[in-house]
Amino acid sequence: MERRTGGAILALLIPGLAAVLASVAVAPAGAAPGATTPGEFTATGQSITPAAARGAVFQPLNPDLAALPDFTAGQAAALALSPDGRTLLILTSGYNLNFGADGSKPLPELSSEYVFVYDVSGSAPVKRQVLRAPDTFLGIVWAPSGERFYVSGGVDDDVLEYGREAGGFALKRTFALGHHARGLGLAVKPAAAGLAVSPDGSRLMAANLQNDSVSLIDLATGAVSEQDLRPGAIDRRHAGETGGSFPTAVTWASNVKAYVASQRDREIIALTIRRQMITVGARIKTRGQPVALATNPRRTRLFAALDNTDGVAVIDPVRDRTIERVATAAPRAVWPNPKDRAAPAPTPSPCRRTGATCWSPTAAKTPWRWCA
Repeated sequence: MERRTGGAILALLIPGLAAVLASVAVAPAGAAPGATTPGEFTATGQSITPAAARGAVFQPLNPDLAALPDFTAGQAAALALSPDGRTLLILTSGYNLNFGADGSKPLPELSSEYVFVYDVSGSAPVKRQVLRAPDTFLGIVWAPSGERFYVSGGVDDDVLEYGREAGGFALKRTFALGHHARGLGLAVKPAAAGLAVSPDGSRLMAANLQNDSVSLIDLATGAVSEQDLRPGAIDRRHAGETGGSFPTAVTWASNVKAYVASQRDREIIALTIRRQMITVGARIKTRGQPVALATNPRRTRLFAALDNTDGVAVIDPVRDRTIERVATAAPRAVWPNPKDRAAPAPTPSPCRRTGATCWSPTAAKTPWRWCA
């Protein structure tokens, strides 16, 4: 029997990435070109440059807690831009907890996850609202109308619906996914993860990370149906075969076809939807772990971000075949010696030409230098 632990979730929250995403970085118009931005070194010896893009600004995510006015939220894990491109949602998924004086338990009024609502129609983002959610995990998506959006409840095993009102957005409905606090494995809770709304806005699909399944919600009636993604659960003749485990991301190719990414088994699964019935179709193997899915505007191409292999798979949704793989690692002009990427941490030295401090790897075969 496979034993699951919460580490499957924790592994997805990469500290370095969370540090970058814990603030808003955008590039306003009219910024002066040519400015240089020094990097900030991380524990791995690598540097991050959230303000490296020309004209970028960096804003902390402050949820405006009256009792803790200087508190900033961490673990910003997902973004969603409204259909009209004017509103940006930022979802936190992590451990935004604050404890009392004895340090024993989190204070409920000061501990939650957040949805930050930003107006991005101007030259710089403007925070308009901060919504609180008990638990979340990676999933946030707009309805096509732009009047509602949805958030995955993570271990709460639900999906939250927020609707627009005169003063902003407010919680409208909560859809329970019905796993009764049980995931697969020993002492594992469910985890509602990636979300996607059908192009016509009538249905929502949720990936159930710890139950190896997807849930389909009829947004008119609230009815919920579920489909297991494991070959042996679908057909006992395939018992023991791998497939469908740890589904993370979902997307729609049409109103009757969707895809889900099985992170552990390195496959993307095609799904056919008829009313509230889900049929599992082709299993498209990938060279890395698929962790995010998207389609082009005409939905003629499916794109899958592949962890571990630094690439994007391009898939034809008609034939359910990978037709191209795009490498996303730094080009040689930026990183000339990829064979030595695992070299020891860089060491500082003065630049003989400018006097600035420069860093270069201690390995002799890595000629790159970074100066500030």
